[in-house]
Amino acid sequence: MIARPIGQLILAEFLSATLRQRAKIDDLDLNQWWQLAKQTQRDALKQFFKEVSTNLDDVPWNKLVWNPATRTITGGKKERRLVVNLLLDKFGLKSSIGRRQLLQDYRNLTQDRKMKLLSVDRPEDLANGDANDTDATSS
Repeated sequence: MIARPIGQLILAEFLSATLRQRAKIDDLDLNQWWQLAKQTQRDALKQFFKEVSTNLDDVPWNKLVWNPATRTITGGKKERRLVVNLLLDKFGLKSSIGRRQLLQDYRNLTQDRKMKLLSVDRPEDLANGDANDTDATSS
């Protein structure tokens, strides 16, 4: 997937968001920030390729940016943004939408009510109900 233009855009947006969230300038001079940014990017890439399949038939690509029936790349900006948000959530970073909305959008776009978020349950999810619980978000 990464060799395709949409995969490259998703990876670039994911890395950009990771850098914005993990490599804050605050009290660092430019050289210190640059070192932190490079390390953050290396760590994010290692984690990405370790934990996210690049096979088109696997999540998060399948049914969002890959149509398994026609074996073609599909989807546009909306689907790409959703994949980026799924990845950010998976790695414990803040996505642009809440977890319940993320799950609802994921299920709606894939037309699969059984889809679950890519991330593991986090302690804050348990206090308010699990965002992956099908009863919590189904109508």
